[in-house]
Amino acid sequence: MNGNSGLTRRQAALAVSTAAFGVGGAFSGGTFATPVDGATDPTSQWSLEDRLRAFMKANSTLEKGMSIWHVRGIIYAYSPPQQPLPIMRFKNCEQQWVTPLTPSRFLKHNSLITFYCDYETNEILDEFANPLTGKKNRPKPHISRLKEGQEISRDGIHLNVIRKAFPEFYRHSQFNVEIDVVEDTITFRGEMKWPPILNRPPSGSVMSNFARFSEVTDPERIWVDAHFGGHVRMSYFPWMEMGTAKGHLLWHTTGYKLRKLESLPGDYLDKARTEYGEIFGKSPEFDEGPSVWGRRLQRLGLL
Repeated sequence: MNGNSGLTRRQAALAVSTAAFGVGGAFSGGTFATPVDGATDPTSQWSLEDRLRAFMKANSTLEKGMSIWHVRGIIYAYSPPQQPLPIMRFKNCEQQWVTPLTPSRFLKHNSLITFYCDYETNEILDEFANPLTGKKNRPKPHISRLKEGQEISRDGIHLNVIRKAFPEFYRHSQFNVEIDVVEDTITFRGEMKWPPILNRPPSGSVMSNFARFSEVTDPERIWVDAHFGGHVRMSYFPWMEMGTAKGHLLWHTTGYKLRKLESLPGDYLDKARTEYGEIFGKSPEFDEGPSVWGRRLQRLGLL
């Protein structure tokens, strides 16, 4: 699950969102139960490691490799008391390079490229006719690459560079993603927590991942099909030139776990490969220098 540190959630992680181990020991032996009825919680006897590894199967993979997410949705402008106004769509791809460090500790390096699209045609925008101001804006694609990586473990889900800057804030944290099961659907729901100094309203997101319970609990599988839905609140983009206008953006977002990059929309794939070929499909682990996050924290004197 990805979140906002006050510099925007999906832009940090929709701000936002890792040596192979044998899959036979993916979960503690004998912990699984098949759902019988609505009153039965088949995860009630799962250990923390069971829950964490189930999440990793749905969100990424248990073995070393890359996971691909195609994310799309609608962006609304919300200025109370007016109703939210749909102003554009977006499409992006989040690539995740996963490295297991132990059977219950994983390192991910995420790379995200987002293009903004016309609300009516879904075509990638070179120019945005801003209905809020009447101006013509030049949309700036959003790129988020986390060279320092993200860690998923018993201690929770953290961006390593943020945890390094605020060790006390994360000292007592733990993995606490909410898990629900209905028939053969398992849901993982949560959001990342951020140090108060990095929270700048409006901000916030909640994401829910969905997968097959029978696939997640299959000890022979290290990767399962999944999708997610959620919402993100964030400030207007600087390129929208909104000045002091009140309100914020509300994203309605859906994501789909892919088996190959070629399953991405053709226009997205062509633009990403043509204009960002030097980074698209390449792990940020090998980028030069600190990430944008790292540089910002250094300028703030926090690293």
